[in-house]
Amino acid sequence: MGSIGNFMTIYAVVSNRSLRTTPNVLIASLAVADSATTIFTLPLLYSRLQFPEFFYDHEWLCKGSTYLLVPFKTVAINHLEVIAANRYAIIVLSRHHRYNKLWGKVATGAMIAAMWIAAAILTLLPLVGFGEVGFSMKRGTCGYLQRNIFSWWYKTIVFLNVFQSCVIASPLCFLLVLKKIRASKRRVNVCAMQTTARGRGISREELIITKMVMLMFLFFVVSWLPYIGSHFLSAVVDIPVVLSKSLLVFALSSSSFNAVIYATTNTHFRKSFGRWFQFTRSTNVSSVVT
Repeated sequence: MGSIGNFMTIYAVVSNRSLRTTPNVLIASLAVADSATTIFTLPLLYSRLQFPEFFYDHEWLCKGSTYLLVPFKTVAINHLEVIAANRYAIIVLSRHHRYNKLWGKVATGAMIAAMWIAAAILTLLPLVGFGEVGFSMKRGTCGYLQRNIFSWWYKTIVFLNVFQSCVIASPLCFLLVLKKIRASKRRVNVCAMQTTARGRGISREELIITKMVMLMFLFFVVSWLPYIGSHFLSAVVDIPVVLSKSLLVFALSSSSFNAVIYATTNTHFRKSFGRWFQFTRSTNVSSVVT
């Protein structure tokens, strides 16, 4: 179901001209990463938790499933941070003369490419000795082996990226955005939904998008912080293997629910999702008739 929701998100942005805006293009790229998580990472994770002996006998699959844990979620985290920065730029700095240059098509495409490349580099660090991937006999599953001193530090770097995004950068952007919206609402009639931000109105559509991405971010934080906290606690106390595995599955499952947020908060996405279902239904009917 998560894959279908993410595919519908990509379809909505590609097929609907009104959705081809900078934040929505970033959301479509985020949906690509979430699709990869639900198609590759989650099934492999479930499989290696259920059939550890099979992954022990197939080292290449064991290592591959571990490597896939990092890139797609790193991309997702960085996308959320960039989307938060975009909301800050368009609402708080809406008349900044560099906005179009920094958030135009070329610049947005470059940012997306940079995020994917950075995630790939981070993922491949264990291949050059910064950490070690393999089957852990102690934990009974594949992962980063603690016998290599750099494994803990590698995971710490990955989680610090999550921490700075989820606890510092993105919340700061959203708090400043909320402060600006609240200050603007004091100056105008709330029912009009038109405010003045340095001479430029904050449209209803921009407020809806801001609400949507804030909900995405909040859900992501709630999903991932327990697992991140368990990692740092593991430096001083032993975390039960079952608890660690359960928190990881819960964290990765967050990739399946963003489409629900889009559909419930954004009319354009909801209509595009409706057209997707109509198209698939008509295709199924025509195939049956044929």
